[in-house]
Amino acid sequence: MFKGLGNFFRKKVQTKDTLQKISVKNRIKPKNRLSVIAQEKRDIKKYKEFLVELGDNLEQKRGVISDSKRILVLAGAGSGKTKVLTKRFLHLVKNKKVPIQNILAITFTNEAVNEMKTRIAKELGMEIENLRQNIKTFHSLGSYILGQDEQFDIIDDSQQRGIIENLMQTFCNNKDVMQSMYDYIKDNLLEKIKNEDNKKSGFPQVKLKPIGFGEKKIMTKAGVTVRSKSERDIANFLTSLEIKWEYEKPVPWVNVPFYPDFTLENDIYIEHWCYNKDTPEFNLIDKKRYLKHRAWKEEQFKKHGKTLISIEEDEMLDLQKLQERLRDELKLLDKREFVQKNILELLGLSPIYTKS
Repeated sequence: MFKGLGNFFRKKVQTKDTLQKISVKNRIKPKNRLSVIAQEKRDIKKYKEFLVELGDNLEQKRGVISDSKRILVLAGAGSGKTKVLTKRFLHLVKNKKVPIQNILAITFTNEAVNEMKTRIAKELGMEIENLRQNIKTFHSLGSYILGQDEQFDIIDDSQQRGIIENLMQTFCNNKDVMQSMYDYIKDNLLEKIKNEDNKKSGFPQVKLKPIGFGEKKIMTKAGVTVRSKSERDIANFLTSLEIKWEYEKPVPWVNVPFYPDFTLENDIYIEHWCYNKDTPEFNLIDKKRYLKHRAWKEEQFKKHGKTLISIEEDEMLDLQKLQERLRDELKLLDKREFVQKNILELLGLSPIYTKS
């Protein structure tokens, strides 16, 4: 079988003339097409009782009873394609006396497979399990065919992840490979995983400030709980650089309650902002009110001569770029050399990346 597949894919591309000949050969001539339609109408009348549930839908009935070797059914979602396929299966068995073992029905989803098995088993008085080889998804059919090879094995999600992690460890010093991997995660997976993670966990990506503070429930590598996942990732990065920090430490130089996100040594402060003027507004946090609060805080840092490093929420989707910026700014402000984290170490700073 595999040899045949290999020969198929190694064939030269057919010329336009060859394709035209094949098309003409398989095409039903106008005269024959009329006779086919006439026969289909006779069969629809013959199997009237069998087709009664399809009502007046002539095209569905044709799809069920047609004797054509190839039938292309084009229809929108929810229009009854699975119903037609199920009815055709039953027609072949009950009316045409085709042995069940000679029929294979393939569909896209497990839902459609289960629906077909349940109805066909009930109509034919069979156990659903006895239809396991007759009704499959494209994926399960492919797995079944490949499974005929003794050297082929199917691995689960955990085993797949183990293989990928081993490859990452093997190539961790290959900058080109690791950069390609990082770019793929960043450009294709991260936003989706972040959104799914937010829905499932119930913990916010950004804390609800200034409308109200969320609870401190999200744990950092330093054992300190913070209010958002973005703040956790920032805290983990600072910890990885062996920088001492305090979270939401009240400052004495403002008369009203003021709690910067991160207070570092030498009067350096880090604030994580979920909105800037170009950020689209999202639910839960009022953008206009937030930006007003942000402007007030920024003014306090400036008024009292404090050093502020601002981090925008959209920067959290590229930890590599953020690392470079923070490292350079902190090096300039704190007069220290910081170790450059490789991509593999960097990915470990955020659970969102490790889930990728």
